[in-house]
Amino acid sequence: MIDEFDYEAEESVFAQDSHGDGFYILKSGAVDAVKDGQIVATFMNPGTMFGEIGFILDEPRTTSIIARTPSKILRVTGEDLEDVIKSHPKIAAKLLTTLAKRLETTTEKLYEKGG
Repeated sequence: MIDEFDYEAEESVFAQDSHGDGFYILKSGAVDAVKDGQIVATFMNPGTMFGEIGFILDEPRTTSIIARTPSKILRVTGEDLEDVIKSHPKIAAKLLTTLAKRLETTTEKLYEKGG
């Protein structure tokens, strides 16, 4: 299922350590990823996904997401990842691309640190 939500600036989309019952796609606006009170990333490109790690791994969220500006956000939910892949194959393909890019970024950061 896909639902659209409007968030005001500084409104919480979800909290760190909350249950990952879906993932999100930024339609417009900007959001901050906040870990332990510190902004670790800002997402402002339409189509950017976030919240997918908690959903895929069925683990608590690793960050909070707070709207930086008024934002429109899609929430994708399903029983599990397989359900989402079957119901929304284009979103599933985008999800794989997002995960691959994040893995690439993490690998580059580790390489820069000599690890």
